[in-house]
Amino acid sequence: MDPSWQSWRRKKIKSTPRISDRVKSADKFRRAKEFDLSLKNLNEALELAKKERKEIAPNAPTPHTPTTPGTEPSSAELEALMLRKIVVLLEKQNFEEARSACDEALGGGMQKAKFYSHRGASCLGLNDFAIAEKDCEVAHNLDPKSSEALFWLACAKRGTRDWLGVIRCCTKLLRLNPASIPAWSLRCDAKRQLGRWRGVLEDTSYMVKLSEGRRSGAVWCARAEALMHLGKIKGAETASCKGIKCDGELAMLYQIRGESRYQQKKFKLSAADFHKYSQLDRIRRGAPFTSHAYAIWQSNRDRLW
Repeated sequence: MDPSWQSWRRKKIKSTPRISDRVKSADKFRRAKEFDLSLKNLNEALELAKKERKEIAPNAPTPHTPTTPGTEPSSAELEALMLRKIVVLLEKQNFEEARSACDEALGGGMQKAKFYSHRGASCLGLNDFAIAEKDCEVAHNLDPKSSEALFWLACAKRGTRDWLGVIRCCTKLLRLNPASIPAWSLRCDAKRQLGRWRGVLEDTSYMVKLSEGRRSGAVWCARAEALMHLGKIKGAETASCKGIKCDGELAMLYQIRGESRYQQKKFKLSAADFHKYSQLDRIRRGAPFTSHAYAIWQSNRDRLW
């Protein structure tokens, strides 16, 4: 190392207070690296890091060898710290602040796919679906193998009701990660919106295998609905029964099972299902009213006559 640099460094150390900003900055970085995700610590670390990078005087001699690791925060450390701050803000659902932090990072030259995908996620939280879609497309172009960018892009296209786009994004994502239940769920919902019931059956068969041992009532609900539309009434009843065992509070399952039993002329059982549905879903309880009333009438015919 250049002797002039060493002498300048010694004078610099002597002139600094006992606890300098340099020591504080290094301590903040150490704590941040140990996953101390306190937002206050992250903000302080970022401010100290920026101050640290401007601390060396303009007339100071330039060292011929790099400084000791940890003495001065690098751009990679700043980038990692900013990324962690954005993740914390998203977890706290502070979408405005998260978007501002992403803007700051991208304005500072941190052109990475994760910053674009996180800004897209922030815009999704603010219901700015068109802007979110643009950011996620940029993130996907920068890193085509990023599952995160593809997932948020699919969510953005769902917000703009581009169901074919959702299917394309989820299909790409499932090639990268075949065990992604959220991707299967998004694609299944898009096919359901387009009335592709055979596709819904295919997707739910995979989802049932993947979600084995978990609460998969929603999966069985989608499967039962598809079977009803395809005219497989007994299959719909069986699927809705399995769904109710997984999640007995999902109102739609009782409606589907009630409709399937009504078509099989199991009126007493159908009336009980419609009654349970009306208790769980008071907002839409009038939807199957005709079938419900007729099922109750059929189940009480012997008493009435």
